[in-house]
Amino acid sequence: MSFIQEQRREQILKSCIEELAASGFRNLTFKNIAERAGINPSLVSYHFKSKTTLLFALLEYIFSHKVQYVANAVLEDESTMKRIRQYIDASLRYQRKFRPWNIALIEIIFNARTEDNKAFYLMEDDEPDGLYMILIPIIEEGIDKGDFNRDTDIKTVSRIINGAIDEMILAPGSSTESDKYGAVLFSMVEGYLKAEGEE
Repeated sequence: MSFIQEQRREQILKSCIEELAASGFRNLTFKNIAERAGINPSLVSYHFKSKTTLLFALLEYIFSHKVQYVANAVLEDESTMKRIRQYIDASLRYQRKFRPWNIALIEIIFNARTEDNKAFYLMEDDEPDGLYMILIPIIEEGIDKGDFNRDTDIKTVSRIINGAIDEMILAPGSSTESDKYGAVLFSMVEGYLKAEGEE
């Protein structure tokens, strides 16, 4: 795919996000996406052969965008506990900054169906979740270094952290509320993770 084609494809995906956030899934058509992007509808169908193909590509685009955003905020040279805080803060900041993307994501997951009429939210994904691939290695490293309790249930605590973050997916864009929520969440997680004798 050429650079121009990649740019056009991304333009369509971003316009699709805007259309979903503004008008909802039921009103999503290639024509509406094209109007929002300022292009001919034939260009949408050229890059995406069907609405289902477009929606699968959009899900991947949204998830990849969030993973990259969070990954960029977690600094390798910081302590493991500091990186847990960075992970939580970046994830909540993403929820505030990219609220239309979250709306689009929800519209797809709970309304879209595959060509064989299977709901998107019932589909199994064999690919590992990119966010967990950031978080779990930090927890594992903390246990190995003795920073975290050796009895830490990695799977459970990572689910709790991401589940709590997802609760704020459509929260108002108040940084004060989000920061307070993040501070409380981190305090709870820190208390669970901290190894005995750690201050």
